[in-house]
Amino acid sequence: MNKKIVVVGSGTAGALAATYLKKYYNNIDILHIREETESKIGVGESTTPLLLNYFEVTGLSVQDFLKETNATIKIGIRFENWLLENDTYWHNFKEIPSNAVPGYIDNAGLINLTDYLDNNFKHGGSTYSKDLDLLHKVPFFLQDNKLKVQGNYALHVDANEFSEYILKKVKIDTLYATVTDVHTEDGNIKNLVLSDGTVVEGDLFIDCTGFSKALAKELPFEWESFSDWLPINSAVAGRVYTDESKSPVTIATAQDFGWIWHIPLKDRYGIGYAFDSEFTNFDEIESKLKIYCKDRLEGDLVDISHIKFEPGCVKENWVGNCVAIGLSSGFVEPLEATNIHTIIYQISRLARHFDGSNNAYTKRVYNEKIYKLQKNIKEIIKIHYLNRKDSNKFWKKVNIVDQELICKIEGLSKTFPNLEFVEFNNHTVSGSDVFLSDAYTSILHGLGYFDKQSIEKFVSAHQLPLDDARAILAMKQQTIDKYIKQSELLKGVRNNVK
Repeated sequence: MNKKIVVVGSGTAGALAATYLKKYYNNIDILHIREETESKIGVGESTTPLLLNYFEVTGLSVQDFLKETNATIKIGIRFENWLLENDTYWHNFKEIPSNAVPGYIDNAGLINLTDYLDNNFKHGGSTYSKDLDLLHKVPFFLQDNKLKVQGNYALHVDANEFSEYILKKVKIDTLYATVTDVHTEDGNIKNLVLSDGTVVEGDLFIDCTGFSKALAKELPFEWESFSDWLPINSAVAGRVYTDESKSPVTIATAQDFGWIWHIPLKDRYGIGYAFDSEFTNFDEIESKLKIYCKDRLEGDLVDISHIKFEPGCVKENWVGNCVAIGLSSGFVEPLEATNIHTIIYQISRLARHFDGSNNAYTKRVYNEKIYKLQKNIKEIIKIHYLNRKDSNKFWKKVNIVDQELICKIEGLSKTFPNLEFVEFNNHTVSGSDVFLSDAYTSILHGLGYFDKQSIEKFVSAHQLPLDDARAILAMKQQTIDKYIKQSELLKGVRNNVK
């Protein structure tokens, strides 16, 4: 008899977990328990390039997804007013095509460094996001009436629409019911009792029930709060409908009590204000957000929801025979679009670790990887707030940081984030699979942290071959010129251009 994995949850995490595992395994049965009326958060509409890994594993087509849904292309995040009023910087993906980069410049960090020293990073280093943003272009081009992709990208999606699409495309055994009881025995889930009286047994249970943690709360999952570092704990979210042409970036704009996100879809913006409830409340923020939407987007904020959360994560995601995935395992805040990224990372690593057994070593290795990921997200999000603003109590509060992180930032500002440049490899400052050294480069440069004189000494000491990187930078405009606008891409998709 085949082993069985039971996935519980109706939202994005449940849909991603069930479909990924269904396509990954051919000798393990997958059962998905959904509650059709379950409340869905639905604010995680901005993604990272890891989403493309999910499409590859499941065999789904990005072009078909773009055709059938409101999704658009994403090539990075534009940060507005995080340092000074009216300042802007971009955190972007590595978009320079790999065939344009010699093997020994494998990590694009040398390109970032060269652009910083020669041009104060005004060309965006190894990325094109600023240019593509302003031109509304995406890293695609037409060749022989076929769409060709060149470089990294992600997607903006309607999370609920996304879930329904992938569940329609990947057929899974599904029960529509509510979990009314969880029976445990010796630190494991023995079975689940559903609202229709069905008793469900399994070898592994995956809790994708969000903040309610319907399964995990019955086992000794230990919670670690991040609220000492990251005080954002609430959000007002909604939609502004508009058919106007939209740039392929998520926009994050600093405000008095937090920040506002814009996520461009075909027919609307997903928009929200993430804030610290110590200094304000939902009514005040909703009022401010409505005014902002009128002034900036010339539209009305509709479909409004109020969301409360505690930033943090469980210390161990896999306890007994239960794994917490998605919001049930933790949430930092919407900045940097880490929610869907984390779900895919969690489920892809679980697929590689679970072989039908629940041995202690496998669980320990898995838990260490996921915890390291969560801590990395916590750190990079915190760095965004270290902009030295002190305009009010909120910004004074979020600019407080411990000495260990201060030491790290000071070190990176003098040596550039690639601490082992002489190896010319993809060395990761963070030691995780989400924010690599190029991410630290974009953010620290945007917040004015780099010490140019110290970096020049660093480059001189290591005799780095900057001329090779200069040659690559010189080709950027040629590449940008051949890229097409997002509107052209979406029109091609509608017309079945492959």
